[in-house]
Amino acid sequence: MEHFLNAQHCLTIAAAFIAIVGACASLISLANGKSDSIATRYRELTREYRDVAAKEPRSKYDDYRLDQLKRQLKLYKKRVKKVVEAQRILFSTICIFVGSIAIFIVLALLIVILNWSDADVYRYANVPLGIIGLCVLFGAFYMYRATRRLYAEVKQAKETFDIETEDCLPSQVGSPREELQVA
Repeated sequence: MEHFLNAQHCLTIAAAFIAIVGACASLISLANGKSDSIATRYRELTREYRDVAAKEPRSKYDDYRLDQLKRQLKLYKKRVKKVVEAQRILFSTICIFVGSIAIFIVLALLIVILNWSDADVYRYANVPLGIIGLCVLFGAFYMYRATRRLYAEVKQAKETFDIETEDCLPSQVGSPREELQVA
């Protein structure tokens, strides 16, 4: 078996892992942005909810708006949970891949420093390569889980948007407010 694994192979593979870590970092950045915008909107909704709930006397439209806000707040809580879970999973994924990079670099250094022959590399690299293989499987699975959570949050964002705009549809513009204030 000629050149089972050499230092150049290890460093090339480590570079590929660095690209994967970069992709995870991009997803974390996206999740951080989502988290910030959701938290800001959540605070705005809770402030509005408190203001409308404290209003005396309240109109039927105020009660309708409180119901809308409750439904949105319920979804925002779920959305925050999904984004935070995705962030946590992505950080774990980065740790897994960084560990893999470290193993590859150590392997490359051992090959160079100890001047391992192909037979030595074959004999001693099996366990580290098996660990790296497991890391790749777990890392890919974690990345998939995080992406699924972010996707689920996007679906709930649409639900939140639908609740917020349900009284703004062209056929209903103004009607809930007018109906509820008149009644």
